Amino acid sequence: MDTRAGGGGIGRSVLAAAAFLTRIPIDRGGRVRPADVARGVIAFPVVGAAIGASAAAVAWTLRLAFPAGVAAVGAVAVELILTGGLHIDGLADTLDGYGGATRERALEIMGDHAIGAYGAAAIAVDLGCKTVVIAALAERAGGLWMVIAAGAVSRAVAGVLGSVMPYARPSGGTGGILGEHGRPAWAVWAASVGVAIASASAGVRGLIAGVAAGAVAGVWAWRCLRRLGGMTGDTLGAAVEMTDVLVLLVGLAFR
Repeated sequence: MDTRAGGGGIGRSVLAAAAFLTRIPIDRGGRVRPADVARGVIAFPVVGAAIGASAAAVAWTLRLAFPAGVAAVGAVAVELILTGGLHIDGLADTLDGYGGATRERALEIMGDHAIGAYGAAAIAVDLGCKTVVIAALAERAGGLWMVIAAGAVSRAVAGVLGSVMPYARPSGGTGGILGEHGRPAWAVWAASVGVAIASASAGVRGLIAGVAAGAVAGVWAWRCLRRLGGMTGDTLGAAVEMTDVLVLLVGLAFR
């Protein structure tokens, strides 16, 4: 197959997804192209689950010798290192942009990656909530499986929204890659795999969390469509963070 056109099978899809969602230097040769990333949507939940598994493993290991709070900080730190804070940055830019009075002003603010008051507050709330919830899950038997479920579902959400929603800007940008080259069938596959991984790792809690995340993602898509005319890379990052925390909260609510 012509890999420049996005071929290469599941292995290349996983490579493209990992290159897109993490800061691991696995594509130093620059071989991954936009079409590869769009097809890699089918592997977004797999890569997300791997990120979650890494965070959960660190939390479990630290919990052997330290309090749950320390274990949770380690888990959050690992996720930030693996992703480069990509989704945190998107969340902050989105909240800053939503302070703009008009659609044009909102997109302009989001294009300026300086963090304002709304963005800084969003980061504090997001990381604080995530740390507290993971700490609570670390004290429960099997609770850390929800971290894996959260990683899978939240990245599946990004793949689905990026593939089926219009892009809010005229052209280009991170968010536009998925919509320009993606296919609805790949989005359906990503959603199915995300829920399947969540269910396999956390049982009924994972299934409930997957459904809840889908509902929240639908509301977020509607809001972005009305406010901005579609999605951007920043709003996709915000979707990842919102649904990631949501899944963790569902895991905490249901024993």
